[in-house]
Amino acid sequence: MAPPASRAPAGRVTDCPRPTPRSLPRPTGRQLRRRALQTVRVAARHFRRLAARRLLRRPAPDDAFARPLRRTFEELGGTFVKFGQLVASAPGIFGDLVSREFRSCLDTGPAVPLAEVRAAIEGTTGRRLEDTFATFEETPIGRASIAVVHRARLHDGRLVAVKVLRPAIELSVATDLRLMKPLLDFLSRQVGVAAAGQLVRALDGFRQQVAEELDLRNEARAMVHYRELLQRCAHHGVPRRRPDRRSPAHRGAGHRSTATGRAERAGLVSHHDPLGRLPRRRARRQPARAARRPHRRHRLGHHGAARPRHTASFVACSRRRSATRPPGTR
Repeated sequence: MAPPASRAPAGRVTDCPRPTPRSLPRPTGRQLRRRALQTVRVAARHFRRLAARRLLRRPAPDDAFARPLRRTFEELGGTFVKFGQLVASAPGIFGDLVSREFRSCLDTGPAVPLAEVRAAIEGTTGRRLEDTFATFEETPIGRASIAVVHRARLHDGRLVAVKVLRPAIELSVATDLRLMKPLLDFLSRQVGVAAAGQLVRALDGFRQQVAEELDLRNEARAMVHYRELLQRCAHHGVPRRRPDRRSPAHRGAGHRSTATGRAERAGLVSHHDPLGRLPRRRARRQPARAARRPHRRHRLGHHGAARPRHTASFVACSRRRSATRPPGTR
């Protein structure tokens, strides 16, 4: 287990802690066959029209595969939706039209039954849910591909956000990762999906990323590091992790990072002049201050916080004009 980032003297921040990937279980042959059959059926249903056009030698736009592939990923769920999030966040690799099609993957996923959420939290804290929280909302405020986030309130009145991994998500991820490359190879050969090669090349890094995100302690260390890194930036905030690792932390309001229009209307950022809302002297200092920080090896995007692997909690730190939404709600 990689040690957490240490606090350097005189206000300096050390390098970002290196995330530790989680060991995934090995799926059985029966589990692989069952999931493979489901994957083939779903992909065949969504790609039949595009495949027919190719058989008839009819031309199709280069991005014609995007919608059926996105629908395939969303129906299969889990790791496929997670991979769709990677496509949505990388327009420089897959193109603007393809990435825009996959935007719906950024905030999709079914809710986890409350009984399973309760079991995960009580197994982590060693206490009944009612003893930990005064109120706990059954409807999640965030439904990501590998975890859900619920709003709750402590007995002292503080509002918190609690993140819980989906049940059996490790086995599901391990199974899907074994099937993704054969699926993309098939789409490339038989359906003529031009971007399938790019998707296959992105798989190696994706495997590493998902293995890191399944251990919710990785982001706990990253949150501490980035909070120290940005502590002097008045218009940025990072969720605060409480020292008591089994306890939740405060939650604050925020906006999705892709909602630039909403951020502009709220006065958080200007599309034409992102520093225009700041005083002139501070606007000149912000880029220089950020450049002096040790940011080159920093990696954002790890999910979770807290000592246990399955349950995490966050505080959304808000300052004057902006706030950061709790990770995992996306």
